[in-house]
Amino acid sequence: MSLDPLEARRLARLQQEDRENWRLAAHAAVAARLRAGGAAPEILAAARRQIALWQQGRLCSGDYINAWQEVIAAGPQRVAEVLEERSPYGMRMRQNTPFAEHLAVNA
Repeated sequence: MSLDPLEARRLARLQQEDRENWRLAAHAAVAARLRAGGAAPEILAAARRQIALWQQGRLCSGDYINAWQEVIAAGPQRVAEVLEERSPYGMRMRQNTPFAEHLAVNA
């Protein structure tokens, strides 16, 4: 049984919302670790390595590379704020995250 077009769009929106909720929760856990301080140097170093890989392989838009470099340069508190930001900007940044290796699978 196939869905009618309106139902299919509604389902797609719900699935997208679920993915964004997962991304927000997973990134909030990283933000908490950054605020706690002890793991911040390791987390930020891993993010810088990921960004370098993006640059070398041209794997991500230069806009996101530059944006993440600026956020990371501002320090762990600013990174934590961006990771938890609920605006369209925050959503876009989480979709293009250099923190993948630190995201909890069960967040």
